[in-house]
Amino acid sequence: MIRITVPVDPHRTALNQRLHWAVRAKRTARARALARLAWLAAGGPVAAGPVRVSVIIRRARSLDPDGIWAGLKPAIDGIFREGVTPDDSARWIRLGEITQETHNRWLGREEVEFVIETEAQ
Repeated sequence: MIRITVPVDPHRTALNQRLHWAVRAKRTARARALARLAWLAAGGPVAAGPVRVSVIIRRARSLDPDGIWAGLKPAIDGIFREGVTPDDSARWIRLGEITQETHNRWLGREEVEFVIETEAQ
């Protein structure tokens, strides 16, 4: 099992945010870069085969579950494209469970923990 914690808030890159394209691009690039740095800080782990990815979201308020994966797309790209796996396609990644830990202590310190497990082949 691989655990990688990324200091991002999926709400900031969610598709339902009405943002100017340049603002969205900047937020997306930042989330992708932070995720890549977190992967490197974790030792740059590489999976031997397909993986199941679950997430633990820590923030002050809960998010609508149907938008979470879309908001996490930049972070997923940063960790899995030529990272833990060769790419982030369905061949390599199966999306798992979403857990949300909400409390005011996470206000301004939002993070997402990726829990990566090797899939049985």
